[in-house]
Amino acid sequence: MIMTLKLKFGGPAIAGLLFLSAGCSAQTPAIDEPKTYDPAPLSEAEHNEVLELLRASGQIDDETRFGRLAVAPEDKTLASHPRQAEVVVKQGAETYQGLVDLDADAVVSWELKEGAQAPWLMEEYFQPQLMEKLTTHPDYLAALSARGIEDPEIVRCMFTPPAFFGESKFDDVRLGVARCFPTGTHTNKYPQRIEGLQIFVDLNGLEVLEINDYAQIPPPDTVHDYDKADQEEDRSFPTPLIFSQPEGPAFSIDGDKVAWEKWQFRIRSDQRVGIIISEANWVDGETLRSVMNEGHLSEISVPYMAPQGDWYLRSPIDAGEYSAGGLSDPLVAGVHCPKHAVFIDGLIAADTGEPQVKENVICMFERANGDPTWLHDVDGRQDRSLVARMIARLGNYDYIVDWVFSADGQIQVRLGATGIVATMNTLEKDATTPGADAYGRFVDEYVKAINHSHYFSFRFDLDVDGPVNDFHLGKVERTNLDDDSPRKSIWEFYDQVLQSEADGRLNGHDYWRVGSSEANNSFGYPTSYQIMAGMNAGPKILEDDWPRSRAGFVDNKLWITQYKPDERFAAGDFPTQSQPGEGLPSWSTDEDISEQDIVVWYTMGMHHVVRAEDWPVMPVLWHEVTLRPFDFFDRNAAMTLERTD
Repeated sequence: MIMTLKLKFGGPAIAGLLFLSAGCSAQTPAIDEPKTYDPAPLSEAEHNEVLELLRASGQIDDETRFGRLAVAPEDKTLASHPRQAEVVVKQGAETYQGLVDLDADAVVSWELKEGAQAPWLMEEYFQPQLMEKLTTHPDYLAALSARGIEDPEIVRCMFTPPAFFGESKFDDVRLGVARCFPTGTHTNKYPQRIEGLQIFVDLNGLEVLEINDYAQIPPPDTVHDYDKADQEEDRSFPTPLIFSQPEGPAFSIDGDKVAWEKWQFRIRSDQRVGIIISEANWVDGETLRSVMNEGHLSEISVPYMAPQGDWYLRSPIDAGEYSAGGLSDPLVAGVHCPKHAVFIDGLIAADTGEPQVKENVICMFERANGDPTWLHDVDGRQDRSLVARMIARLGNYDYIVDWVFSADGQIQVRLGATGIVATMNTLEKDATTPGADAYGRFVDEYVKAINHSHYFSFRFDLDVDGPVNDFHLGKVERTNLDDDSPRKSIWEFYDQVLQSEADGRLNGHDYWRVGSSEANNSFGYPTSYQIMAGMNAGPKILEDDWPRSRAGFVDNKLWITQYKPDERFAAGDFPTQSQPGEGLPSWSTDEDISEQDIVVWYTMGMHHVVRAEDWPVMPVLWHEVTLRPFDFFDRNAAMTLERTD
């Protein structure tokens, strides 16, 4: 029997089986007292209460548009924390940020953010008035005619924020670019785009600013669809493979609280960054030990590597400009998640501010892939883990974000990139024409996928056995031995505690650990968690190139900063049309990170040189970072797992 459960935040608890294995004890402090901060997502009633308070105070009207309405982030410097909501709105051409206290029924702050642009709104992508003006613009009609299109009604344009390059002529507008496609029945419309046309628009004034027709390249005739009707006959395996939990899941969910094996944590979906994990603690005997106060995706940057026309404008800062959680699609059992998964709904603010339920945006499931978690000789234990998954569809790309909790104390964050690669139409048929594959590689006739990079910043507020931590930089270095040794050299491990944020801008593959400043394991070592990097790539473009300087978090694979409640988004709070240097480059100064509450920011990067097999839909390419216990326990925490043979 396959069991699929569906949960809603704020609804009744649905409990599964809770497996608890014997832990590994260390002389460490327990969590002293419950927090006054509640990270649970706003309920629909709370959301509506925020809207009522804002209307009553005169801060919003029917023309107000919302970029964010969510539970306010925690301020760990406060002794008590009322239930609050944070709000970002677009009022005409201005952006406001506010804080609403639900306990006091009051708007406690309302600030005009000078020069800031609110996140892109859903209604702006296909703005009808702007589309109407575009379809009557003589330069636009001439460009379509040059490509053999005489009826503008068969073309639809999407307006998106471009990469910003500081042009003064665009200082006072809400800048967008139009990307246009013929309408039709194709499931893959990207190769049918109107190539060689650069269109700038103002989303505030609803005006067409510039049209530059720089390359008249017709769409290719070939079909690049990916739905079942356009594929060859389905391949099938001769026998079924079934994973089922006839007695239900081995984890419990109570509202936003999750318990599985030795792990306890809280989970919610966020309109901007997707999954947020809070209060991740490990049950060690009678002791509840803190590991991570909060963790989430912080930002995404995807710079493309073609200098032509509208292509140089493609360097989105996805989470802040578009929103990674708000653009999530409902997950489907058997497609996005296993059939035995549990699904959780989310709540976001529609453009008008009204609460909008996003169904099935998170799935949770257990995974047992047959790998051992440990073994020796004839004895061992099978691995079993808990996965929390969310998927963001950001234009042509789909990003899968998995939080994987293991019975040995590890937390792995996996990022899977899939979807449709961005393509440029060409006059050349294939790569046999010299120079035809400049800036990319052919994936079909007259279709070239453009080189690009992906960068993901993850924010980990680790509180290893409490909030007072150190950052340990460990290095393996060679030691030359004296002549009286039969060996000429060995390597030794050296550990350094970093002192300031200036020291905490790191690259390479050293041993990175966040350790308790107060707790040791039984052998005298500070209890710690290692940040173990997976496959990674750093930037290749110049530091002062706008796509890099506006997403300055890509400069380092790891940043360590002193905890500040308002430092959450690696490229800054408002990256739309932002200036260089915002976010992490401005926060990382020379503040003390020794025996402090610290935050680590991991940058995951990859350069995508597209291959033929990435077309028409790219197979999922996974990257990961692992938070790994390092002297947190006295021994392997998975030793006491039950043998399952």
